[in-house]
Amino acid sequence: VNVSGGRAGGKVCPHSLEKMFSPVPCKFGSEELFENEKARDEAALSYHKYEWKIMSNLVSAGLQEKARLALRMVTLLNPEDVSSVLEAIEACQDKTPVVDERLQMAVDTFRLPVDDASDEDKNVASLVAYFLLKNLTLAGYTSPDNKLYSLLLRAVLVAMKYTRDIKLLNVPQSKVGILNNEIETDSCGFGIYPGLHNIQKFATGEASHVIEWFSTKKLVLTSFRKIEKDSPVVLFTNPTKAPNEVKKPSDLITFRCGNDLCTNYFPLKENTKEKVITCPLDECGLKTNIWDRLRQIQKLKKDFASGKEELERGEVTLAKDIFRDVIDEWDRMIIRPYRELISVEEAFVKALFCERGDRERMLVEGNQMGKIVNVKKDQPAQPKPEESEEPLMSKFVEIKK
Repeated sequence: VNVSGGRAGGKVCPHSLEKMFSPVPCKFGSEELFENEKARDEAALSYHKYEWKIMSNLVSAGLQEKARLALRMVTLLNPEDVSSVLEAIEACQDKTPVVDERLQMAVDTFRLPVDDASDEDKNVASLVAYFLLKNLTLAGYTSPDNKLYSLLLRAVLVAMKYTRDIKLLNVPQSKVGILNNEIETDSCGFGIYPGLHNIQKFATGEASHVIEWFSTKKLVLTSFRKIEKDSPVVLFTNPTKAPNEVKKPSDLITFRCGNDLCTNYFPLKENTKEKVITCPLDECGLKTNIWDRLRQIQKLKKDFASGKEELERGEVTLAKDIFRDVIDEWDRMIIRPYRELISVEEAFVKALFCERGDRERMLVEGNQMGKIVNVKKDQPAQPKPEESEEPLMSKFVEIKK
């Protein structure tokens, strides 16, 4: 379920959330614009055949995006399906109700738990639901058994708790100082992802291992580190669960044993005088060349510096590859955490955001009248007339009288 809005409202299609270059007007005569005729017709066959009649009421009342999202949850259903969805919602929470496949996503959304809603939230939700009920009645959307208000109330409570911003990355073209600045985002829409609730229950921890971005309506979670076997996958951060971390000495490095199959490690200082350490485990006993690894660390620091320079110059893909290779080499030699490795990983994440943000910006800046152009060169406002291959010559003829 999604609606457009935020700073990008009016610049993206309210149906597909794609950027609009040649908008198509609503076929019913409202002020809504769509990406193309296909998106307009799909919306007209579904929710928009009801919403277009009351859009002016929603705007004049200052209805916010969460309320619009609750309305959309209902108008996506046919009026005759309201009773079936309500019965599925009221079924035992421990059992998955058997419903028509086309209603499964709607039922999953409405069944999101809202039992912990405060009394204030319930009062607000009841007022908004009553307002939406009156407007839907005007639009001709009525339930045969008068259960529409109950569904609207549930929709508002769900939207108040589970709405997520659908964001566009706002990455500047110049990457100078990008590592020291936060990546800005603009909200282009708001959505509810019903499958995300169960994932959050089992994949929330101290620090997330993924970055979050959007491909139009789709929420994408991309891991920025290799996840070892049997290690927990943390997709969402919960600050309240984070324990008080014990700060380790900044110059302490936990070296892995040189045997890839051995799990032993050696905590040493970066300026250690140790050259070779023999693993004390009987099944290993391999000698690890610490001196060679210290020299490799100095090389990795130089590679990291060169990667930052490439990022500042705008070579995002090259910088990303350098950061990734440095991280892989660090992980091969040491055990996390280590301050240098954390710095490289933060730069790698910033490069991933820059790469995605550049694609979104280029789609807009590099499109003129449906033609992709090179934005690195100044484009003339009016194209120059084509010059003829043959030079134009004029002749002067004097006529004697």
